Amino acid sequence: MTGAEPFPFPVAGSVPAGPAGGDLTIEVWAAAPRPDALLPAHEVINLFTAAVNEQLYTPTGLRSSLELIDEQVAADGAQRSYRFLATAVAPLAFRGLLSLLTQTHYAGDELAGLAVRASRTGDAVDLRALAGPGIIAPERALAPPFEFEQRIAEGEAGFCTITARFRQAVAREQFIAVREGFGIWDRLVMLGAFKPDFAAQEDFWEEYGQTAHQTADTVEHATPAYDGSAGAVNAIVNFLCRVHAELAPIALVEIE
Repeated sequence: MTGAEPFPFPVAGSVPAGPAGGDLTIEVWAAAPRPDALLPAHEVINLFTAAVNEQLYTPTGLRSSLELIDEQVAADGAQRSYRFLATAVAPLAFRGLLSLLTQTHYAGDELAGLAVRASRTGDAVDLRALAGPGIIAPERALAPPFEFEQRIAEGEAGFCTITARFRQAVAREQFIAVREGFGIWDRLVMLGAFKPDFAAQEDFWEEYGQTAHQTADTVEHATPAYDGSAGAVNAIVNFLCRVHAELAPIALVEIE
């Protein structure tokens, strides 16, 4: 494998130019082999998988999923390999994976390499091309099925609230599902998954955001860790499009 800036470790492989389907293999190598060397990478791969399955990286009407088929760990902890069944995963989703693993490396759990291979490539996108300047990941659903108001300025990092007003009262199980999705988004933001570059994350918030059932039809998520990136906003819009389609119809989403 050969490395290329801005990654601090070698990156190899490609993903389909269109939504990925079929077998998908992700392999990571530790810079210093030990039994627990790749546990942080394992955690962010699990987080990335959850984000894909919650549709944070899906800007279209397709239903994305990553289903783990097999996982292998080398005896010395130097390598972990994951085989997934992928369904309609947007190529830009893998920029999020690259961002997460880059921040893991910078945080002290150094990697010796990453490789991603898809069984169905066709027109392929080299992983390293996903790091190009000006790329915003994920993209946003073009026409959200609810009214959307963004009152926080582009690039304005810090405290923000995301309010979803539903068309009917939100049941407890619906609230729990929405809260879980917001929690995944929160962790992605805190770990630098939406950063527009691959520079080291300087500040890590120690406190997660809080999700509250404000009124019968209103759910609010408040976080101090919003990074100001367009990608983070896009991910929330994509997720709430999934909520609207599969859990409960939404009338209005406000971010401020």
